[in-house]
Amino acid sequence: MNLYLVRHTRVDVPQGFCYGFTDVPLAETFIAESDKVITKLQGVSFDAIYSSPLTRCVQLANRISNGNKIYFDERLREMNFGDWEGKLWDDIYPTPEAKGFFNDFVQNPASNGECFSDVISRIRSFIDEISSNSEHNDVLIVTHGGPIRAFYSIINGTNPASIFDLQVDYGEVMKLEWREDYGI
Repeated sequence: MNLYLVRHTRVDVPQGFCYGFTDVPLAETFIAESDKVITKLQGVSFDAIYSSPLTRCVQLANRISNGNKIYFDERLREMNFGDWEGKLWDDIYPTPEAKGFFNDFVQNPASNGECFSDVISRIRSFIDEISSNSEHNDVLIVTHGGPIRAFYSIINGTNPASIFDLQVDYGEVMKLEWREDYGI
């Protein structure tokens, strides 16, 4: 099964704003950016389209889908940064909770939020579910940077602690192949 992972386009938030689970608007450049995403996906006929239910993904999925059914799935949401949502990272970094989180974000959750292993668990559950459908060969998934890194880590066996070395730009399309023998 081929998974076409698409990160949403740029958002309209202040520089350094923490917005994982928070629903934020897309930037004015959305149409131009989404046109580039659509061009990257030309020639692929998707058996299923999934999206995070957050507006920044829903709008992009709607533009890409060309009227085809989109399945919205909570497991595709970005990492929940809990109490840090809506704050500036510069205000978050000096806190004791942030120090613990950044020392081991895989196991230490954000204050009243998630750790990266929570995101991995959500994405594993999602993969298990969609891979059980033998009719899925090419699947489009519109989501966020964190979940895309989780997909990558699961499928490629990458150490989650180093996953943020993987750059995932706004509007990026990443194709990964899932085979049952990968053994998650």
